[in-house]
Amino acid sequence: MHTGRKRGFVWVIWIAVLLIVMLSGCQKKTDETTNPQTDSNAEEQVVHTGEENPDEHIEKNPEADLPYIAPLTGLPSDMPTDRRIVMVMVENSPAARPQSGLDQADIVYEVLVEGGITRFAAFYQSKVPDTIGPVRSIRPYFLELGQGYDAIMAHAGGSTEALKIIAAQGLPSLNAVNDGAADPYFWRSNLRKAPHNLYTDLDHLFAMIEKKKYRTQSVPPTFHFLDGAPPVGGDRAQSVEIPYNANYKVVYKYDEGSKRYDRYIGKTPHTDLTTGETLYTTNVVVLFAKHRVLDKEGRLAVNVTTGGKGYLFMQGKAYAVHWENVQGILRLFYDNGAEVAYTPGTTWIEIVPDVGVSVQYE
Repeated sequence: MHTGRKRGFVWVIWIAVLLIVMLSGCQKKTDETTNPQTDSNAEEQVVHTGEENPDEHIEKNPEADLPYIAPLTGLPSDMPTDRRIVMVMVENSPAARPQSGLDQADIVYEVLVEGGITRFAAFYQSKVPDTIGPVRSIRPYFLELGQGYDAIMAHAGGSTEALKIIAAQGLPSLNAVNDGAADPYFWRSNLRKAPHNLYTDLDHLFAMIEKKKYRTQSVPPTFHFLDGAPPVGGDRAQSVEIPYNANYKVVYKYDEGSKRYDRYIGKTPHTDLTTGETLYTTNVVVLFAKHRVLDKEGRLAVNVTTGGKGYLFMQGKAYAVHWENVQGILRLFYDNGAEVAYTPGTTWIEIVPDVGVSVQYE
């Protein structure tokens, strides 16, 4: 009797254990299909391996999100297009090199002054360099160039004729000499001796503009820009040599990778003082203009009105052009009358005498 009860009790225990095991297995399967922690881990693994976001590591162009297209370069910019252009006179004697801020200019004009040395008119609209200089004096033909862009012109004095024109016409002038280099708008650097050490920047110049109550907005000139390859034709131009005179030669060398021209003075790279990098530009323009000596000091009259022949160098090619002064802007045209479209980027314009200068390229 006791033996039968014992056997029955054992069977009950085995059945109970079996039921517990079966129920436990079912619960485990249910947990594996519904447990949110398990699903989360699986998702994290997919993200980690990049399967869910294949574009995650594609490098973004920082310029893609900039809201404006700079009117003088055709490149994306964070500067409003109606910000008024500022033109700064920058010295180019050997004692002034390397300069500061030319690498940030949208357009640079290079023109002879007395002594066989050139001077720069640097036009700033889309970028804000930390320092610009050395700042030097202005001439009447630079005033004409600045007026074409409705630019506010910063300089350190000027020729007698240039200062007369500024006063007579009430031109927007930021003159370090009249307004004083001791005030906060211009300063002297101890790195060089005067007069090759006068500097400024756009923040100081716009503070000066506000003080003088000049307009800070303007309708900029418009230019045509290419959307890809250069025009058909043109000659090879990997190197461009512009001998202003026997002692002063500008050279541009084309870099195929960056599609830009690096600038040299003779065989020496022309660098920026702040960055130490070689100056470069996307477009190089050479314009031939009439030059006339005015006085025993060697001051010049440069005709930027009548027009003449020229060259455009871009994307490693040379194009023969002619230039015309159209409402103050020196515009380029091909022989068929079509206006030039530039490669988007900066432009350096070399104005040279129409007699005695032979531009070479290869």
